Amino acid sequence: MNKLKQRSLTLTLATILAGSAGSAMALDVSMGAKAGTLGYGMDMSIPVSDKIRLRGGFNQFSFNYDDSITSSSTVQGANVSNSATYSTTFNFNTIELLADYHPFRSGLRLTGGLMLNNNEFKGTAVAGDQTIEIGNYQSSQGADLQADVSVTFPSTAPYLGFGYDSSSYGKKGLSFTYDIGVLFQGEPTAKVELSGADAALVPTAEIDAEVANINETLADFKLYPVANVGLSYYF
Repeated sequence: MNKLKQRSLTLTLATILAGSAGSAMALDVSMGAKAGTLGYGMDMSIPVSDKIRLRGGFNQFSFNYDDSITSSSTVQGANVSNSATYSTTFNFNTIELLADYHPFRSGLRLTGGLMLNNNEFKGTAVAGDQTIEIGNYQSSQGADLQADVSVTFPSTAPYLGFGYDSSSYGKKGLSFTYDIGVLFQGEPTAKVELSGADAALVPTAEIDAEVANINETLADFKLYPVANVGLSYYF
């Protein structure tokens, strides 16, 4: 999802929230900023009953990680050092529509809803004068080979959690908030693409084995922990 489409969805979400509140009760809007394990973002909320508020917003963050990994293996009785430089990019990007239930008409809230999940991981490995492994295939030193890996998740993910909003009902002004919960991202989907003159030397079975290995390694990300803190202002 490109940035223009994301902003369009966020504006549409805000319009829906504001419109639904107008017919239910006097508008009691909060808007805030937050930061946590999904990145940084903003949200807004409106009441739909004495104990329930609808909340919509977005989270985003991106960072790169470069590392040189070296390992040793035995090939025909000789000890061989295998090393390559890997570049990894983590992109966090979610749009959320949540319902907050305040059971005691206080700051404590139980939260459930859905997120449009555009979280993804990307990685690149270039053999160059080193070696890289794809499945059980090991490239030769100096091979003209590049491996590009991408990992995505299902586009819609349920969310469950709890949190706190320090503002009391009917109180205007600044409020401290936090949320703790779980994003049910589902199974990761890995894709490996090879390029370079030596890409044809890599058996398809080894590419499939590498994809399976990546999916297994990232299986724990099916349940992604969510924690954030923020500040909101009630108008």
